[in-house]
Amino acid sequence: MSEEQLKDNCEDENIDSVKFNDGNDKMDEETKQNNNEELLSTINDLTAEINLVKSERDQEIEKLKNLNGMYVRLQSDFDNFRKRTTEQMKRTKEDGIVEALTAILPTLDVVNQALQMIKDENVSNGVKMIEKQLLNVLTTLGVEEISALGKPFDPDFHNAMLQTKAEKPEDEGKVMEVFQKGFKMGDRVLRHSVVKVAL
Repeated sequence: MSEEQLKDNCEDENIDSVKFNDGNDKMDEETKQNNNEELLSTINDLTAEINLVKSERDQEIEKLKNLNGMYVRLQSDFDNFRKRTTEQMKRTKEDGIVEALTAILPTLDVVNQALQMIKDENVSNGVKMIEKQLLNVLTTLGVEEISALGKPFDPDFHNAMLQTKAEKPEDEGKVMEVFQKGFKMGDRVLRHSVVKVAL
């Protein structure tokens, strides 16, 4: 082959090569565009899925907040119920004790009256022991005598049966005599002291 034929051959091959490359470039651009469109479509699909998952997550968070609020309210209601029940049980127990003690107090009055009338020392000592046991029971239950004699008259604790003229100015408004002892348990008055008050 001559040089010229070789050149022509090479030129022909170059032309074919260029032509072939031009075809590949066009194909590459179309492939890239198709790939870009597919990628964009996939991104859009993924974005939609992410938004759906976020929306579901937000709904679940809201449900959780509502459930937590219900739990806190239920816990608070239960605590209030427990406190009310405990207070009610305490009050019911205390009411029962007050009722029983109120029934026992007249017996203590009778024992006091008996002590004043009994002349025999042995019998008197026996009744004093009974009185002491009754007072110990009352003390154990938190009952105490309301002090009245010589104290200023207090309508919350004293019941004025009689009034008398005060012999001294400092005796005005004070309890001069106690006819019946009064008792209280804590802040509850079981029985008012029946007294005579100086005016």
